[in-house]
Amino acid sequence: MNYDHAIKNPAGAFNHPGEVVENASLTTDQKLKILRQWEYDARELEVAEEENMGGGPDDQLAWILQAIASIHQDPSKNSGANPGANSGAHPGEEPGVNSKQGGEG
Repeated sequence: MNYDHAIKNPAGAFNHPGEVVENASLTTDQKLKILRQWEYDARELEVAEEENMGGGPDDQLAWILQAIASIHQDPSKNSGANPGANSGAHPGEEPGVNSKQGGEG
């Protein structure tokens, strides 16, 4: 995993924000920086979508914020001890259900 690439393009480096949380090679600070950049990118896409210029995947921002909160709430998740973090399930869905559709991203 290339940190420089991940910080510039988190969505290109990771399939899901939970993968950032689980990545044992990243420090807590690096994880938060990557997720904050991803949050910024997602908010920019929301603005573009509101202006009818196209946007990103639905609920992406919610996933990112959930990942950030999980780092703050449970330090054990920083060591890769969260087996369900990249399950692909949206909040309220069963783990193991991949809600990413198509191959677009």
